Amino acid sequence: MSTNSYLTNISGGLLCVCCRSIFSVPLEGEGYGNTSFQAFYKTEITTQDIVEGAGALCTICRDLFQKFSNHEAFKCVQPLQVCYNLRAFTKIGFYVVLEVLLKAKEDNGGASLANMHWKLEQLVDAGDRHSKPVTSMSTGSPETFEFVQRNLKICDERHRICAASRPKENWYPTRLIDLGSRDHESSTAKLVITSQCQISGQYVSLSHRWGDGNFLKLTSETLPQLMDAIEISTYPNSKTFADAFGVTRALGIRYIWVDSLCIIQDSPEDWLCESNMMLMVYKHAYCNIAATHAESNAGLFRSRNPITWSTDLQLTAYGPISGTFRLLKSHQWQEEIDNAPLNRRGWVVQERHISSRIVNFASEQVFWDCYELEACETDLRGVFLRYDENISIPKASKRYQGPLETLRTDLQFLNKWAVIVHQYSTSELSFPEKDKIIAISSIAQHLQETWQIEYCAGLWRKPVLELQLYWTTPVKNCASTSRKRPRTLRAPSWSWLSYDGSVVVNKELYQFVHYLALARVMDVRLQQSISASDDLILLGYLELRCILYPLILNHETKRYQAADPALRDPDYKIHTVFDYCDDLPGSIFFVPLYRNPSYYDKISFLLHGILVRPSEQPNSSFMRCGTCRVVLKSPGLNAASKKEKFHVDFNETDGCLIRLY
Repeated sequence: MSTNSYLTNISGGLLCVCCRSIFSVPLEGEGYGNTSFQAFYKTEITTQDIVEGAGALCTICRDLFQKFSNHEAFKCVQPLQVCYNLRAFTKIGFYVVLEVLLKAKEDNGGASLANMHWKLEQLVDAGDRHSKPVTSMSTGSPETFEFVQRNLKICDERHRICAASRPKENWYPTRLIDLGSRDHESSTAKLVITSQCQISGQYVSLSHRWGDGNFLKLTSETLPQLMDAIEISTYPNSKTFADAFGVTRALGIRYIWVDSLCIIQDSPEDWLCESNMMLMVYKHAYCNIAATHAESNAGLFRSRNPITWSTDLQLTAYGPISGTFRLLKSHQWQEEIDNAPLNRRGWVVQERHISSRIVNFASEQVFWDCYELEACETDLRGVFLRYDENISIPKASKRYQGPLETLRTDLQFLNKWAVIVHQYSTSELSFPEKDKIIAISSIAQHLQETWQIEYCAGLWRKPVLELQLYWTTPVKNCASTSRKRPRTLRAPSWSWLSYDGSVVVNKELYQFVHYLALARVMDVRLQQSISASDDLILLGYLELRCILYPLILNHETKRYQAADPALRDPDYKIHTVFDYCDDLPGSIFFVPLYRNPSYYDKISFLLHGILVRPSEQPNSSFMRCGTCRVVLKSPGLNAASKKEKFHVDFNETDGCLIRLY
């Protein structure tokens, strides 16, 4: 390692001796044309070194400590190996990324413990507003509000995609919280019914996590009181509301919509009516304020110490690089937004997709999210805008997802829906029996109106509804879960809405051009109903023309096999995954839905389908109970004859017509 350091000055934050050592390693050109350069440095440290570095305000040690301190290995007193990998790309301007890998020593297994990235953002000049460091000690500061106001102004005046996605006319929810006129000095707010008063101007919406729900809510009893006045400071556990009111006033906006304060919570009729209007509520809101980091009533604002956020490094003759660079953590979006408490909530999935722009109050700073920019207080130019192909745009950001209205092809439509379904099914609902269907209905309603395609209980009538029936659960086998099928389904068994837990829509399927369907949906009959517990449910069935293959359990191998001996070839592998652990007993049938494209036939034969069992309904009725794949490996010279044992082609006169409930 060179004894000279190319790091000639550090300002703002700090780097410890170990972390600054990478800047004594020369950058060496790699690849064609010397447009990329790399430096690598490896040494040993202890967890105590990280603690001391963080305590001394080393930016890198601080970030490692925050991510790594809860790891079991952090209690280890043995030395760890730390690897610094600095890469610089000069093909388009300067882009510099620093990767730090923390792992056990090779003689202790070499397991990776933490892997983090920072980018080095080149500063133009000291007067550039993008290089101005954050100085305030709270996310409730005027500095933070100025950041939000500036982005709102830029979005209003410059963002064409955002402007096209926003409604052209004002619309107002049934109820709003009126915070008073701009010159209203009192902190008193009140609930108003918009049809009974003159409303003008914009309103904002609030996304917050309910937690145990022990906070101020609109009920039949509190309605008169809240319409008279909301003295928010007098109510316990209402800090999130108080902070949101303050942000709204700071933005110069008079009205705010809050679900728990604008929907009568003890009225099933009002709840259902208002829940069906979520599309309009969030679409017409000027912006959405998100209590992203708050657990229930903790509020929007957080104390912070930004001294280590603005670590500016002066690099001199470092390969092709010279100038001042700011060290910024690269994965802020995933850590602060995607993995935040609020964004684990099921209702928030549609709120994030429908809102035109979101102001996220995270753990230490505020993040801006619209269709043309994701930014934070420490990275005003935009988070991830200048990354190479190895570090992607945050996949839950609005810029990555784009407006729902811009979907152009069937492939885009189905891929978009696959992402939404996965996000929604992995999120949390406090009352799934009550909320599962309705909490995603606004996105479905919007897509149905835009595309003029019939929505079928979480799936779509076209294109290829029969292929959409192949959604999968992450359960490898029935023994790995104690999940039992509910006595009463909220949706038909063929819909993923009937399942509580993560599901994956077969997104890869929609990228195949030459799939071969082996079943056909002939009709769909659905109707909304209300359960005995006043929950919204979907009743109905679909008629499916398909082939039914009976399966039986081989008690020796503990695997299912075809009941027909002619189909029991050693080269056939039947892989079954049951949705619930109690779906095993009784008659089980395999229904092929599609097979792989023909160019795969040269190496293997693959059928995808669902498992069904007879239901209590009459007329050849069945219920889905899982998924199944049939694989023919190493077909060899007898491939053609072996494939013909299963029905590999299909037309509408084949098989039988069943009803799937």
